Amino acid sequence: MKSRSKPGRSAALVRALVELERQAKESRARTGLRSSRAALAKESGVSEQTLSDWFNGRHVPRDLDQLMKVVEVLTSWADLRAPEYGRWNRLLVDDSSHRTNSVPESSGSDGLRSDPGADASGANPPANQLHQGSTQKGAIAAPARLRRRNLLLGIAGAGAAAGLGFAGWQLVGRRPGQLLWKHRIDGPVSSTPAVADGVAYFGSDDQSLYAVDAASGERLWRFPTGGRVRSSPVVVDGVVHFGSDDKTLYAADANSGEPRWHFRTGGDLGWSSPAVANGVVYVGSGDRNLHALDASTGARRWSIPTGNRVWSPAVADGVVYFGSDDKTLHAADAASGEPRWSVATQGVFTYPTVANGVVYAGGGQNLHALDAATGKQRWAFPIYANAGSSPAVADGVVYVGSDDHNLYAVNAESGAGLWRYPTNGEVRSSPVVAYDVLYVGSGEGDGNLHAVNLDGTPRWSFLIGGYIWSSPVVADGVVYVGGADSHLYAVTA
Repeated sequence: MKSRSKPGRSAALVRALVELERQAKESRARTGLRSSRAALAKESGVSEQTLSDWFNGRHVPRDLDQLMKVVEVLTSWADLRAPEYGRWNRLLVDDSSHRTNSVPESSGSDGLRSDPGADASGANPPANQLHQGSTQKGAIAAPARLRRRNLLLGIAGAGAAAGLGFAGWQLVGRRPGQLLWKHRIDGPVSSTPAVADGVAYFGSDDQSLYAVDAASGERLWRFPTGGRVRSSPVVVDGVVHFGSDDKTLYAADANSGEPRWHFRTGGDLGWSSPAVANGVVYVGSGDRNLHALDASTGARRWSIPTGNRVWSPAVADGVVYFGSDDKTLHAADAASGEPRWSVATQGVFTYPTVANGVVYAGGGQNLHALDAATGKQRWAFPIYANAGSSPAVADGVVYVGSDDHNLYAVNAESGAGLWRYPTNGEVRSSPVVAYDVLYVGSGEGDGNLHAVNLDGTPRWSFLIGGYIWSSPVVADGVVYVGGADSHLYAVTA
């Protein structure tokens, strides 16, 4: 007969797990969501049998990494702040002193699974298994089977020596694709966050703009408006600029949230986000105009009428580029508003992207590359559905999402397709490249934040649920993105 740890000896750890599971179930029940061991197993990558053994005290966790996968999912479900590694490590260490020397039959002699990929990390196991070679090596002799990177969390004195601040040490030992915190509000977050000076700013369908501490997720202030805030904020010189469906562009003090000025347009701003350059704020509106405003006072400098709703502008080299529902991409002098050129593109619904003298924009069912000076088309690449995603350009490659559920990579010079990355939802979230990784969200039916290698292979994914129309922003090793489940998420990059 195989010997097992006695349930009474692991009581503290089991009680803590059971209590956390209870809080998670209650929180999800309040929001109409169901929780189950099967769902917990799927999201954590730890088998249902192992979970049953843990929660019933038949076996105890033998590895902090494996335990934390489960704790992180339950903490997320319970809408709690990111779990403290130290607390769970102490429970594990206390329990390890009571363990017998024998291990379950399914484990190796060190108490770890013989297959290092058997329990993938993160919310989506198949993608995260690609990391096993780099993040799961190096188990060292420690009472709780601590990995080297997690052991670093206890080396307090090294923080000063390394010059790491509190936020930096929060990331030590964290796996890519791990939840740091999530901030709950009262409506979906379609707005792309802006991160500046340690603060994350984002809008919501609950008609407010929020500022939260980027390290902890603690709310700093809230700015109420009269309409949904789907426009993405821009922070320049201590002022945050953003639009609302109450037909108004606002400027607020980035530190206090106190209003600076506001400009009333003739239509809702929807997903049109402002651009700020050289003391001027440019914003498109449902009133069919692109408006240029003084960034200090909000006074109008000029407006350009078009044939329909105007979407988000981009400014480069003294020219402002913007799309309209009149199925035209426009270019105008950024100082005077004088037209430079306009090209029919079947509609441009997001920010055009300007790089190396070329304007890249999704229009109709194509990704267009146009000469920035003349508007002459260089190439068009078919994406088979509307492009609700703004292109990202890096190292000679253009990345763009499509309503056909794919993320595409296209050669920026020739327009030749390089690869496509399939998801299970519309890709209206705009991709961003950081740390040689591509980050993008996917829509209803998928609901994941995806991290993709630049060759198009999956790196990891983090399940948010619902849909993600917010675009990710990466700052200081953290990915910030909004979800339709009324949360802003901070996830390790």
